[in-house]
Amino acid sequence: MTRFYLVFILIILFISCEKTDPAPSENLVVNSLGLTIQNSTWTPSVIDGDSCQQTFNCELFFAGNGTTQTPFYRVKATQFEDYHLNLKKSDFRLQVGGVDKETTYSVSDAVEDFSSYAMYIDYESNEKKIYTSEGSNSTLEILKMFPIENSQLIGFEGQFIGTLYNTENVNDSIQIKSKSLKFLQTNRHDYQQCL
Repeated sequence: MTRFYLVFILIILFISCEKTDPAPSENLVVNSLGLTIQNSTWTPSVIDGDSCQQTFNCELFFAGNGTTQTPFYRVKATQFEDYHLNLKKSDFRLQVGGVDKETTYSVSDAVEDFSSYAMYIDYESNEKKIYTSEGSNSTLEILKMFPIENSQLIGFEGQFIGTLYNTENVNDSIQIKSKSLKFLQTNRHDYQQCL
């Protein structure tokens, strides 16, 4: 009889000890970028199906000498036909200088190292087409700035609206508007968009 109780208790313990998987770790998305170009959605490529690995990054750097340092944000994003073969469909670049508070900044300079510009490159045409915001009324509105923990860097959320002109044909232009443009972490050297 004692043996019966012992077996019964062991069976109850075995059944009640359900194996539970630990809760899946959720990645916190800290950066996002999405555009509307000519009324069509444009997003950077996702690498190998991992939504935390998308082909865009943001860099905060400072230009100047001595005590005068101007903060610049540079956003680079790419759509790939094939990421592993480096076959690009298009590139989007946005660089804005003097960003130090929540306000609207002009993005209409010529494409130079330390200027405020937007550029879109279309690789899908028979010939590569380059569009820039030079001389346009393009703007980046900084909606919010985010200090980055344990860093001197500052992230931002903003809204870009612009008209970019083909560098070979001023009668050819495209309209670009950001759907999402948020960087809680600057990631100059990688495509990691999650924590």
